[in-house]
Amino acid sequence: MIETAIHRTQGDDYCVIYTGERKFINKLQSLSAKYPNEVIIEYINSDGSMVAQVPYNWFKFIAPIKQRNYTEEQRKAMGERMKKAREKNK
Repeated sequence: MIETAIHRTQGDDYCVIYTGERKFINKLQSLSAKYPNEVIIEYINSDGSMVAQVPYNWFKFIAPIKQRNYTEEQRKAMGERMKKAREKNK
């Protein structure tokens, strides 16, 4: 099973991340190379999963993308504004 877990304790200066997901492993390795004093790879398991420490304030929860339902008239008006903006920038 491939999983990612983030251990974030209020008051700590860092979070501990365990991940077996390749995209996060690659990102953590890249960040570790770029910010060696802030991103510390603690260990890499034989299956390729890893545990790393990153600064506590790097993690924030973001709100989901709002779904908007526009009327046909609103869509046409937005299209016209976009068309005018593109013509203006030529």
